[in-house]
Amino acid sequence: MGKYQHSSPFPGEETALFVNDPSVNEKVHFFLVREAKISQGTLKRMILCSIILLLVIKLSLSGGDELTSCEIVGPHAGIYEGYYLQADPTNSGSIGAHDAARFLKKSSLKENVLSQIWDLSDPTGKGYLEKPGFFVALKLIALAQIGHEISLARLPTDTPPPNLGPVEPVLSPPDPVIMSPPPSAGANWAVLVNIILYFFEMTNFLY
Repeated sequence: MGKYQHSSPFPGEETALFVNDPSVNEKVHFFLVREAKISQGTLKRMILCSIILLLVIKLSLSGGDELTSCEIVGPHAGIYEGYYLQADPTNSGSIGAHDAARFLKKSSLKENVLSQIWDLSDPTGKGYLEKPGFFVALKLIALAQIGHEISLARLPTDTPPPNLGPVEPVLSPPDPVIMSPPPSAGANWAVLVNIILYFFEMTNFLY
């Protein structure tokens, strides 16, 4: 009776088979080698799937480039500053929900539109608007007034100034970064697809 030993793909394990027929011995050898390759391939594919999952999570959480106040207000900085001075005449640094809502109603937009604008301008639910959030609200109002979609992704879009009644433009130094727009889903998924294709090309040798 002949003895055939096969090393397992995992360290510390061995498979021993006893066969009488040499032809059977060869078939067993082929079977074990094939099973070992399948096991290795399965393990590597599991690792690959884990890497892809982590990339999906990272891309879904990653943000876009930060925007400055100048990129949001465009050439209408004086008008935005003038409206802010009207809404916060004491320059306290924040505008309460009641005062902000009363001021934003001057835009003559519908209540449901203003509610959407408020949610986007105060995404963390603080219940008040600081100057950055107020500028975002004004820009979203400007978008709505010309019939554009109300979206943070459209903040850099060139628009006419918002119309909330008479305002005296106020010149002020530009503010630092206001916020980060939502991630560009199209760009992120394009990157992910390229990464997936690359990894599958690298794993073609598994079988």
